[in-house]
Amino acid sequence: RTKADSKRVQNWDKMIGTAKTDEQKTAITTYKTAIQTALDARRIAVDTAVKAYRDGLATLMTTHATTVDADITTFKTAIDTAVAKAKADCTAGVSNKNAQATFNKAVNTARKTLQESRKTSDKNPNLVELKNVRNTAIKTAEQAFKDATTKARTDLQAVIKK
Repeated sequence: RTKADSKRVQNWDKMIGTAKTDEQKTAITTYKTAIQTALDARRIAVDTAVKAYRDGLATLMTTHATTVDADITTFKTAIDTAVAKAKADCTAGVSNKNAQATFNKAVNTARKTLQESRKTSDKNPNLVELKNVRNTAIKTAEQAFKDATTKARTDLQAVIKK
């Protein structure tokens, strides 16, 4: 941005240097002010949209991490419970085949529960909404900038061509 700003100022200085009349100098100054105002407005709008997106994304990531941690804790608890049940079954004299079947069923259920929770938490419609809001704000700012610069250029050309 700094490099582009510097180049823009140099170009404006060249334009003022080539102006032949006071009317042209005034028109160039007006053009410069209009472009700078439009540029500042676009930058503020884009920066605000990007910051809102990043802040929202950070919140979503924190929420997602908390959800994943809770899912993993639930999974570990289910596995620990299955292991404790298997140990209790072996101590109680339950047949190995039945104890193993009960243990495998509990582990598979815990695994499926974890997988379903992960699928649900990975699909977050709020992320899509954040992207849409950001993109709309940027497009609106770009269009407003384009309209303002087109008007400023047209006004300048009308004075320069006289």
